[in-house]
Amino acid sequence: MRKLLLIVVGVLLVLGVASNAMAAPFTSTGWVDPNYGNTWNSQTLSGTARYFFYWDNPSVTVNEVDIQFEGDIFNLSVLDATDFTVVAPDGWNTALYTETSGVYHWSLSSGDGITSADDPIIVDVNYTLLSESRYYYGNNVFAGEAELWNWLEAQGVNSPWSQKYELAFKVDVPGYGRLTVDSSGGSTAPVPEPATMALLGMGVLGLVGLKRKA
Repeated sequence: MRKLLLIVVGVLLVLGVASNAMAAPFTSTGWVDPNYGNTWNSQTLSGTARYFFYWDNPSVTVNEVDIQFEGDIFNLSVLDATDFTVVAPDGWNTALYTETSGVYHWSLSSGDGITSADDPIIVDVNYTLLSESRYYYGNNVFAGEAELWNWLEAQGVNSPWSQKYELAFKVDVPGYGRLTVDSSGGSTAPVPEPATMALLGMGVLGLVGLKRKA
């Protein structure tokens, strides 16, 4: 029986690697708007965050995105799978996994594999912070303007905080669980404001123009 399982594992891994041919390694980018729709409420210490996840290789199949929530920032006792909504792609669901120590929760959003690297995976999360001190108005690293959102790792630390994430292509193997074939991890960054994105876009177009002239 064990030999048969090993054969099944091997076949599935080969199929997974074949489906993701030319996909490994791949890189990804995660953005977060922690005050999506201006939902932050200092009285209830709650709000809605919107996450965007992109990857660079359209040959890669992604069927899961995991986001880490730390217990020194979020009130994990009230965080539930029902607080997660996968806006895109359609048909994905979210579960929560608690680390043995209880310090972290990981959200596991998964569904049918997708390969459209140009369209992000979008996840909305209704969250509650531990205290108002975790909410901070200050200079945003992208916009350079006041009155913009940052999350604080600890009270009195004047810097934005980011969350770990992982995009992955995983295969379910009976008796072995869910095995990762390809993955890319990183940390989320604050969503750039529109003017900054426009300037970035013009800069990229300028570089393209210079390259063509050369």
